[in-house]
Amino acid sequence: MRAITATVSPANPQAIVRLDDFATAVVGVQIVASGGAQFTLSHSSDDPNSLVNPIVVSSAPVAWTPSSLPGLVTWFDGQKASSIILNGSTVSQWNDQSGHGYNAVQGTASLQPTYNATGLNGKPALVFSGTAGMSLHAPVPAGAFASAITMYWVSTNTNASTAGGLMLRIVTGTGSPAPLAFWAAQAYCGDGTVAGVTLPSGCVSFTTPTLYGANYTAAGFAFTDWTNGTQTASSSDTRYGDAATALDFGDTAAQGWGGFGTLGESIACNGITTSDRQKLEGYLAWKWGLASLLPAGHPFKPGPPDTNGNPIAPPPPLTGAESDGTNIVGALTIDNCTLIAAPAIVAPDGTTGSVQKIQENTAAGQQHGVYFTDSGHSQITISAYFKPAGRNICTVFLQNPNTMAYFDLVNGIVLSTITGANRVIDKALCQPAANGWFKCTIQAHTTDSTNWQWCNWYASNQVYGGGGSPIYTGDGASGVYVWRIKETSP
Repeated sequence: MRAITATVSPANPQAIVRLDDFATAVVGVQIVASGGAQFTLSHSSDDPNSLVNPIVVSSAPVAWTPSSLPGLVTWFDGQKASSIILNGSTVSQWNDQSGHGYNAVQGTASLQPTYNATGLNGKPALVFSGTAGMSLHAPVPAGAFASAITMYWVSTNTNASTAGGLMLRIVTGTGSPAPLAFWAAQAYCGDGTVAGVTLPSGCVSFTTPTLYGANYTAAGFAFTDWTNGTQTASSSDTRYGDAATALDFGDTAAQGWGGFGTLGESIACNGITTSDRQKLEGYLAWKWGLASLLPAGHPFKPGPPDTNGNPIAPPPPLTGAESDGTNIVGALTIDNCTLIAAPAIVAPDGTTGSVQKIQENTAAGQQHGVYFTDSGHSQITISAYFKPAGRNICTVFLQNPNTMAYFDLVNGIVLSTITGANRVIDKALCQPAANGWFKCTIQAHTTDSTNWQWCNWYASNQVYGGGGSPIYTGDGASGVYVWRIKETSP
C-alpha cells in the first residue's frame, strides 16, 4: 500500500493522478496546492465499478504584492524592518524591495529622517521634520521612467508653503523636475531643463494618514492623480523628460529644501494599468489600515487583492472574545463629563446592557472624558472598545509626561501619536470590531526610573496639536460609547 502526492501551482494548475498506474493499493492522496490552483483526481480504468469520483480542491488565495507590477522601478516598505538601517534612532539607509537595488541613503546623520515604530496609523514609518536637506536619495538612473512615471505612497504630508516634498524626481542642483516631483503640497512636471510647471493636483497637505498616487505620461503629457483611490485631478503639460539620476525623499540633493511629514511606503513604476493601479491601491489601503477610505465600488474595498485579481476576505471583526486584562471601568474618575448607561446600544459581542457613554458637560475650554490613576507601572497596555456618539475621535492619554494616541472612530485610523520625554509607544492599534465599534489599544513603556501616573480617555472631533488632550466647549450631549476598558500591565 502506498500514498501519492499531487502538487499544483500557478505554473502547473492541474494535476491528474491515475490510480491504476500503481501496482499497489493507494491509501491516501496528499494535495499540495498554491496560487489559487485546483486539481482533479481521476481514474483511467474502464471498470465502471472502480471509478473514483473527481475531486476538486482549491488552495488558499495568495496575496498580491507590488513585486507583480510589470514596470516596477522602486519599492520602499516601512513595515519591513530588515529593509531599514538605523543610525541610532535615525535612518541612514532604506533598502529597495523591487529587486533593482536602488537603495535610498543619507550619510549625514543630522539630515537623516527619524524612525518611528508607530508613526503612521500605528505602524512603522519614517519621519521628516522639515529640516533643510533632510532626505534620502535612491540612485535610480536616467531613463528608468522613459515612457511614464507612477508614484504611490502612504503618508501624512503636512508641508509648509516652503517645504520640500516626500517624493521627487529632479535633476540634481537645478530644481528642475524630470519628469515629476512633489513639494510645497503641489505637483510639478518638467524635462529637466527648465523650472517645473505646476500641475493641478490633489497633493495637498495630508494631516491624517492618506494613500496618494499620481501618473504622468510621455505620450500626451497626461497627468492624473488619486487620493485614497478616488481620482482628484486630471491635467496636461507640454514637456516630459527623464534626465534625473535619483529618486529623492524629503529633499533633493543640493537644493536645501526640507520635507515635512511621515512616510510609510512608496512605490514608483514606469507607468501602470488601471487594473494594476487598483490592485496597488487595495494592497496599500489594507496594509496600512486605510481600506475604509477607499470609495464605494472600488474592487478592493471588500479585501486586499490576490494574485488572480480577486479580493481576499479580511479577518472577521472583533467581538470581545479576545479581550483580556483587568476591567477598570469601576475605578474611573469623571472629568467634565458623566458616565451613563446606554442600554439600547449593541456591544461588539451582540449583547445589550453593558455599554456606557462618556457624555460631555457644557464646560468651556476644557477636556471631556474619564481617567484612572495607575498603580506605578513602567510598562502598560490599555485597550477599550469605542463607538462615536456625536464625537468621532478618542484620545488615549498617558501621563506623565504627556504621551498619547488619537483614534479616528469613523475610519478606524490612528491619526497620530505623541510621546513625551523618556517615553516610548510600542503599539497603537485601531482594530475594527462588530456592530460599528473599534478596539483602541496603546502599549507604552518608560525609559527612565519613573512610572506612569494616569491614563485618560477624552472625546473630541479634533486632534490637539499642543501635545495634550483636546480642549473645547462641550454641548452637554455628545461623547463616545465605551465598552470593556481593560488594563494589562507586565
